[in-house]
Parts: sequence; structure tokens; C-alpha cells
Amino acid sequence: MPNVSSVIIAKQENGGSVKDPHTYAKMWKELWALSDIAWHLKHRNPALVKYDNKLIIGYNPVRILFPFRGKVIDMSHYWKAGHEILKEKLWMMKENLRSAIKYYQWQFFNFESVNPLINGTIDCVWDRGAFGTITEVEQHYLINTMKKLLVPNFRYLLLVTEFDDSQFNRVPYSQPEEKVRNYFG
Repeated sequence: MPNVSSVIIAKQENGGSVKDPHTYAKMWKELWALSDIAWHLKHRNPALVKYDNKLIIGYNPVRILFPFRGKVIDMSHYWKAGHEILKEKLWMMKENLRSAIKYYQWQFFNFESVNPLINGTIDCVWDRGAFGTITEVEQHYLINTMKKLLVPNFRYLLLVTEFDDSQFNRVPYSQPEEKVRNYFG
């Protein structure tokens, strides 16, 4: 990936109680089906508001990707501003924004499956915690996929949590800044 200055790291103060990481996909589908989405804010994410100008600077309109999940409030904000929203999954969309989103089918952990129509076309990524909920092996696959998707001068806003692993060793996983910079640098 291009230089590390393209990656903006926003830290979340602490982790929370989450279910077993070995049933990750099933777990999220069940939570969405039950509308158990208490982790979602009722307003735009404060980290996104804080770094919004750095995320979209130089692009008008932007093609912005919300990996794995994404809050509809945040997506709606960008859509209303004239930007293009991309998602790889729509089963989690509860609000009526589906028609505004460009949906492409692919598997994030298999970069050979990425739709060639979007390779090298994504300007920005807003990752509000997805990176911290997957294993290190999956993180490597995700990064390889992103390398294929992103334009050369991309912006990537990544919200991660850093804490003592001995105190909390489950999802979300601690993401020390040095590790993240090594991955994305």
C-alpha cells in the first residue's frame, strides 16, 4: 500500500463484551436478524466526524467503501453529499438505503474473488471496527484485498481498540498502533 500517511488511525478507548470469534459470520447475521445492534450509534460516529475532512479531501465525489458493516447514518451522510457508497454485503441493511448503495459480491478473505469492475477504483475506506474483529490471518487477507481495490492516493480511516490482551482476549482484539502501521505502511 502507499505510504502510511494515507492511513488515519482513530483509537477507541476500551473493548466491550462480544460473542465467540469462531462463529463470527454466523454471530453477526444472528445479531442483525434479531436487531441486536446496540453497538450502533444513533448519530454519526464521532471519529468519522472528526476526521471527515481528511478522509474525503481531494475527492469529489468519493467512492467510499464500508467493509463488513457500516452504519447507515454514516453511509446516508455521504450519499446525501453526492458520494458513491460501496458494500460487499447487504444482508445487514435494515434501513431503506439499499437503492443508494452499489453492491458488489465478493469475499474479503479471498482477493481473487474481488469484482474486477471495482479493482483500483475505491478512494476511501471507513472501517469502524471490522479490522479489530477478525484474526491476524484474516487481517492479512483483508489487506491484500484492499491493495487490489484502492486507488493509489487512497484514504483509509480505521477505528481500532488498543488494550492489555491479558485482561481481555476476545473480540474485539487489541490493535496496537505499531502493528497497524506495519500492516498498512
